Amino acid sequence: MHERVGRLAGHFVSRDDALEREFEARLVESSTLAFRVAFSVLRHREDAEDVAQEAFAKAYRSFRQLRDRHRFRAWLVRMTWRMALDRQRANRWRTSRELLTTVPAAT
Repeated sequence: MHERVGRLAGHFVSRDDALEREFEARLVESSTLAFRVAFSVLRHREDAEDVAQEAFAKAYRSFRQLRDRHRFRAWLVRMTWRMALDRQRANRWRTSRELLTTVPAAT
């Protein structure tokens, strides 16, 4: 009985390991492109690096649910693009709020 449980546990561990290896391989192929997409939107290196890292983390958490893993690159790029646009909107909103608080009210 214990031997059978050990084989089943080993099967699940190896499947997760294979999934992680597949994710890492696909990420290596696509990481530069994800950064370039984020940089094309944000035009700021540090923000683009942050967005790309956030996209990698989100992709890692959701990789198991991805139906067509052959489309990983397109999926990651689309996710990065959307996250970069969200960051750009947040930056604009923050900048406009800061300008409103620093400009004295006209009387």
